[in-house]
Amino acid sequence: MKNLISILTASVLLLCCTGNTIHFGSSDEIPANTVLLLELNKGVSQQQLSEACNFLKENFPALKIVKGGKVQLPSSCYNGKRYRADSILRYLDQIKPDSVSKVIGITSSDISSTRTLIRKGKKMTYPDYGILGLGRRPGTVCVVSNHRMGGNAATFSKTVLHEFMHTLGVRHCTHEKCIMQDGNGSGKNMRESTHVHEECLAIAMEGLD
Repeated sequence: MKNLISILTASVLLLCCTGNTIHFGSSDEIPANTVLLLELNKGVSQQQLSEACNFLKENFPALKIVKGGKVQLPSSCYNGKRYRADSILRYLDQIKPDSVSKVIGITSSDISSTRTLIRKGKKMTYPDYGILGLGRRPGTVCVVSNHRMGGNAATFSKTVLHEFMHTLGVRHCTHEKCIMQDGNGSGKNMRESTHVHEECLAIAMEGLD
């Protein structure tokens, strides 16, 4: 595990949205308060990766974003059908370099969690419900999967921002068309959202301090 963390830290690249990259030789040279975008298993397309970076920077201009190499998720995260999002978050906690403040795991693998949803007026609990993403609130790690997005880079970018903002302490909201709305298991909020409401953004900014 220590070797993996060392490899991740030493190989981190600063991802500039202009397409330029700056190599860091050691963790001491990495700027403080950075967010690590870490591709899990096969990762995602470069278009989705780039647009997610751009969208994060658009909403948080002062954010420092770094990119690590691809990491294979351990078998302990896999339940035979899907990768468990809660297990992925525990794994990301274990490998998170001290030099970054947050880790956003991104993958094309199918991920799931146990979810309780309202269906026809009744609470229904699904032990292995396929999801777009999961983030601790507040916390240091989140994970996003494009498995249910049909290659839609805009939906992927909005989901990355949604889960990242959870790590900053932002709850689901009821503001119309806000990215922080709860999709209630449908993903509709990510497809139809258009912006981050000012109240949600203010909470997120406090979480960055």
